[in-house]
Amino acid sequence: MSSEKAELYFCISQAFLPPTTDEAYEALRDHLADDLGELASVLGYPVAPALAAWREAMDRVPDREALLVTYSRLFLVPGDVQPAINAGAYLDGAVNGRSVVAMEDCYRRCGLEPDRAQLADLPDHVARQLEFVAYLYAVAAARERGEASTNPPVSGGEFLATFVARWAPSFRADVEAATARFGLDPNPYVALARILEQAAGLDAVVPLPQALDGVAEDIAERRAQAAAQGLGEADLARIKALLVADGLATDHLAIPLAERDAAAGMERLAVPQARRHAPIGVPRTGLGGGD
Repeated sequence: MSSEKAELYFCISQAFLPPTTDEAYEALRDHLADDLGELASVLGYPVAPALAAWREAMDRVPDREALLVTYSRLFLVPGDVQPAINAGAYLDGAVNGRSVVAMEDCYRRCGLEPDRAQLADLPDHVARQLEFVAYLYAVAAARERGEASTNPPVSGGEFLATFVARWAPSFRADVEAATARFGLDPNPYVALARILEQAAGLDAVVPLPQALDGVAEDIAERRAQAAAQGLGEADLARIKALLVADGLATDHLAIPLAERDAAAGMERLAVPQARRHAPIGVPRTGLGGGD
């Protein structure tokens, strides 16, 4: 059922993007609940109440502008009392923390490099995380059909257990609390966050420390290999030219590879404790995930 999981997480990922076009709004209004309902039926996910709540809320959204206003007030207005669409904040208590670095390492380990010309969102944006999960399940589905031999070092269930299933309960609670706080009625994103929380909790398959330790150990092994091989002058010149072309600093190239973490004041990755990005007066939930 990897194919259905790929479709489900991709649908949810797109629904957490701003509804800036009529096509996007119409897809949310007319098709999302039916599509998620069919997939959830195949997968056996008990999300019927949340889907009914989504339909009811969307029926009361008069037009795209109204939905965009709700989305913007929830996720785009600066401040620390609204839900964090960059969900690493729930894991680190700060923007762009260690969990974000770990997410980006997962993307790279699976062969996905950011396109600097196109990239608009941080690695921990909800939509970006879920699109990555969809990609991992799509690759797994292709292997199951015998159409691909690629075996990414991170699975969809591992990524969900390490990240998404951990922040999803707090994210859902914040979206719920924001309805009254900001006068957002109807707020269909409450139902969407509930569906995500339920699906991620069911699909998370690897204990969190094991999954994140695997990421850290793989990074350490690759760095050790690179340090042992060493870089020649030609290698350094090529790296420096690429960094300069992107407008990035090159001072760190003078520091031996094995010493860079210490020089930057960084420690070995460890599993961060889940915590709220800001106290907003709702009960704090426990970690998601499962066997």
